[in-house]
Amino acid sequence: MYLYLSHVLLLPTVPLRSRAQRIPTPSKEVMAVLEPFLVRFYASLTAALEALPENERLNPLVDLDLDGRIFFLLVVEVLNGDISPASMADFLGPDVASRLSSVWSSFSGAAEPDFAALRSGMPAQSAELAPAPEKITEESVLPYSSSVFTEHLSTVQVTVAPDSTLASLPNKLASESVFSDERGWSNPKPALPTHLGGAPPPVLDYRAKKKRDRKEQRFMAQMQKSAASLTGALGGALKQQAIPAVGKRSQSAIKEKAAAASKASRVASGASTPVPGSGAVTPTGSEAGRDGTTTGGRGSKRDKPKVLSSREKLIAENALKKIQEEGKENYKWWVERLEDLKALPIPGQISQLDSYLRNKRAQDPWLGTEMLVKRMDLELRKWIADDRREAEDVKDQYRVFLARTASPLLQKYLRAQQEGSNAVMINEKQGRAITTMLFCLGLECLIPEEIVKKQITFGGSGGDDDKKDKKSKKDAAADDDGKKKKSGAKPGSKAAQASKKDATASTSSKASKAEKDERSKLTFHFCSLIDKDEGEVMYEWMEIDENPLEWQLRNMGEYMARELDSRPDPRVDFEPDAWQRDVLDNIDANKSMLIVAPTSSGKTFISFAAMERVLRESDDGVVVYVAPSKALVNQVAAECFARFSKDVAGQALWAVHTGDYRVNNPQNCQILVTVPQVFSEMLLNPALASVWTPRIKRVIVDEIHAIAEEGSGMWEQVLLMNPAPIIGLSATVGAPERFSAWLESVEKRCGRDYALVIHKHRFNALRKFAYAPHLTSFPKTPIGPLDEYRARPQLFSPVHPIAALGLGDPELPEDLSLEPRDCLHLWQAMSNADEGLDPNLKPRKFFAATPTIAIKHTIEYERQLKKILLEWRNEPDYAKPTSRFSKTVEYLEKPLREALNVDEKMIENATEDEFNSLFTPLLADLNAQNQLPAILFNFSRDHCESLAKRISKDLETAESQWRMNSPTFKERLARAKAAEKAAAKKAKAVESATVNRKQEEEAARMGVVEEIQTFDPEEPSEEFTFVGKGISQLEFKKDVDDLLFLDMDPWIINALRRGVGVHHSGMPRRYRVLVENLYRRGVLRVVISTQTLALGINAPARTAVFAGDSLELNPLNFRQCAGRAGRRGFDLVGNVLFVGVRLDRIQRLLLSKLPKLVSLASEPPPRRRLS
Repeated sequence: MYLYLSHVLLLPTVPLRSRAQRIPTPSKEVMAVLEPFLVRFYASLTAALEALPENERLNPLVDLDLDGRIFFLLVVEVLNGDISPASMADFLGPDVASRLSSVWSSFSGAAEPDFAALRSGMPAQSAELAPAPEKITEESVLPYSSSVFTEHLSTVQVTVAPDSTLASLPNKLASESVFSDERGWSNPKPALPTHLGGAPPPVLDYRAKKKRDRKEQRFMAQMQKSAASLTGALGGALKQQAIPAVGKRSQSAIKEKAAAASKASRVASGASTPVPGSGAVTPTGSEAGRDGTTTGGRGSKRDKPKVLSSREKLIAENALKKIQEEGKENYKWWVERLEDLKALPIPGQISQLDSYLRNKRAQDPWLGTEMLVKRMDLELRKWIADDRREAEDVKDQYRVFLARTASPLLQKYLRAQQEGSNAVMINEKQGRAITTMLFCLGLECLIPEEIVKKQITFGGSGGDDDKKDKKSKKDAAADDDGKKKKSGAKPGSKAAQASKKDATASTSSKASKAEKDERSKLTFHFCSLIDKDEGEVMYEWMEIDENPLEWQLRNMGEYMARELDSRPDPRVDFEPDAWQRDVLDNIDANKSMLIVAPTSSGKTFISFAAMERVLRESDDGVVVYVAPSKALVNQVAAECFARFSKDVAGQALWAVHTGDYRVNNPQNCQILVTVPQVFSEMLLNPALASVWTPRIKRVIVDEIHAIAEEGSGMWEQVLLMNPAPIIGLSATVGAPERFSAWLESVEKRCGRDYALVIHKHRFNALRKFAYAPHLTSFPKTPIGPLDEYRARPQLFSPVHPIAALGLGDPELPEDLSLEPRDCLHLWQAMSNADEGLDPNLKPRKFFAATPTIAIKHTIEYERQLKKILLEWRNEPDYAKPTSRFSKTVEYLEKPLREALNVDEKMIENATEDEFNSLFTPLLADLNAQNQLPAILFNFSRDHCESLAKRISKDLETAESQWRMNSPTFKERLARAKAAEKAAAKKAKAVESATVNRKQEEEAARMGVVEEIQTFDPEEPSEEFTFVGKGISQLEFKKDVDDLLFLDMDPWIINALRRGVGVHHSGMPRRYRVLVENLYRRGVLRVVISTQTLALGINAPARTAVFAGDSLELNPLNFRQCAGRAGRRGFDLVGNVLFVGVRLDRIQRLLLSKLPKLVSLASEPPPRRRLS
């Protein structure tokens, strides 16, 4: 027993490799003694553990490590050596010996065992080791043949076994197994076309041609769906940008280009330019030439107003009439909709109004504002009627919605008034309702200062019109007094026509004024918030209890204005930030660039801006896009297909060449999307060097950090041989200046200008959470319907980035960013650690000059806080618990450490199936909190599949139990059966030509016929699926059924039907493409993936979940995977959730630095051109 305990305590200190030792062959006599002992010991140990209470079974003995070889070696050492218990310390080590002595004394009560008695009672055992096994050698090898390698292996002399050897193998392979490498070793399609020396294409028979055509048609159908999912053109035509061929451009097109250049030059010189998307109206038609920024027409001077022709006047009048008529129609439509809303409860009104806000009519400046004011009115009424209206979390929920709706509306109105535009209109009544509401909430700081000081008033344009009306009335009265009225003019005379025209204009003016009076009032009664008699706030609990600036930092981070020095630019259809304008300038200057910017910062447009420039400049220039993976190649090709359209005879716009397959002709296109291996081969091809290579105008290398990966010499070869200006893109380059210096030397040696562009701020923030479900046991009870699931946000413990500094002696990475609420918590922690903290860092003082906080303000606040924290970090005693630095970190880390204390140990010791059982309730929680879609990252293919299988199984089990007792399902089933009977009866009636029209109309009126099409009892119930509403159920079912011919496991198809997909490189390509498309279209809302969805793939998620730890979860993969959450243009904030990852591991990931890119070449070689 003493030796057995010794081996148990020794094992944790012995590396696994050191345990694999040869041992002496046990004698029968010794085994006759050991076997009964081990049997009795294991039986006693099992019984003791089972007798423990359930809450005490989590002790170290449950998972104790055993190794019979180490135990036997200890026995042999004692039997054949002069070892005493006292000398065991030298053999085991002092720590193990100390623990052994403590355990033995408490176990047996004796100080030490008697080894002499053991030697006398045990039979002898030889210490001679068993002979080492002889090296296994094969006398012959199995037959092998390959069209590529057979010729090269002809000089290798080996004995080949006869084919009959296969039958004698103990594990015979199935007859359908492929034993000869016929695919994958070579590319049957030559890199060169026939006219440049390549092999002629094979002659296909009719059947082969049809097969090829069907394959191309399927590929283009997938391309169409991918393009639609990437651009949002779901259910409609792709909005491609038509670029005319340079050789066929008309003279008018050349003039347009010159005008655009002139416009750009005026922007550069500081002239005013309308803001795209901001509501500013570009002077056209009758407005052209009325200011100094536009020309008045051919031969006219810039400052000379253009005289409108009769045709132009008529066009302007008709346009004005059309706007007035649309305004009347919109007003009438809105009044009717308000009547419809009155019959609905408040939640129904909110749902219906949200659909109205997506209507095209909401673009009307007045109606859009009226709808938003009504939406705020309904939210206030819902808040007042809420039973938990005074709970802190409920109050913040309503306040945030009202604030994020009202503040942007006021900011847009202010901008429109400053630009002289009517893009946003707020009349006096609407403005009063909004400002009163913000005042009652205690958020009057969100009202722009110009409106508070009445420099800009609500409905300001109406005041000018009133003045004009009064002036015209006064002038008319003066004319009446000063002139004697004349008798009626002669019919048909010019005077009569003029009088008729004046009367028509007067009538039109009166109608316009009447319409304006209608729109100057609210069309509904806004929720009363102030008592009219006493003038006091009616609902005091609505007002915030803290400083409004601190409240903004805590709650409004994702809704703050995120622009960083954004300005309009005629080269793009949005307002680019300063760093994006620098990129556009470098593209225009034909410079090479290395662009390092975080995920979701706006790098996507760079590639397409470079492509568009080449497409517009020439018909033969080529842009080569080099991507690290085939999945990214397919995505970029689909985006090119969706964005651009150009018709050049005998030439494709884009092509794909990956080595495995091609689409279009790589040598006869303007955009080539490829991988580095293929591009390198093409650059090294002598035949292409003089024909195709000189046509390359720009090379775009995406995810350029892949040069640091193992076996990435091809990437460096591409960079060294690159014949054109390069654009390198990456979000994960450590110390980019170092790699940039090498890349700059390469480009300078080739005579090309170079620029480095670094942007450090992510557009949308990432919030980190750790899952802490407070387990006593793993989930076994099936979940209920997803639409009835109550969210449990308390299970998601926030991870403050600065809390990671509690790891020990860390450094603060440059890309460790804080969102506004993190800044507030850091300030609170620092104030708690140092009462003498600079008072200017208090939010109420720091943001006093900017009461409506924007992200650019919080970035500066973050910088100031970090600066002081680093000063504390550099103090000599910073590691002491009493130091200001340690107190700050402890304040932020303690809540998280306490939340994970129990769950962390339990999850770490869980089996794979127990660990997987956590995710169905977790996903139900995310669904209840509206945090789907989500990507679950696990770097093991097998674990990805087992996790998806478990989630699908849990949903099926829960659905089965629900269907047995649910009246809802029984009602659906009854209706479906009734519909089936009605359909059969109708079919029989049609067949006998005796249709009963009355029954048919009744069935149609009751919707019975449609019911059989929409409900299928064999399909999953919507209460137990994560399927979204991106496409119709019929289309979704057809897409899934198309996979059946792939002969995949049934559980994969079943999981797909429940909105759960799996994505890794081992899955068939067709399945992976479908998963990507359905995920982007919002149908699949849960995808379990390895890192295949991390590198640049457009898979926007609301939540990125790290499902367990892995050796492959390194700093690079962590940032790439987490970057899928909170994508720009999709969500305002992203969530990163850790499940089954230890706290210290989370801290290391947050503090880890990105790998530095070190080139394989110390200095670029001299440039050599191929001939």
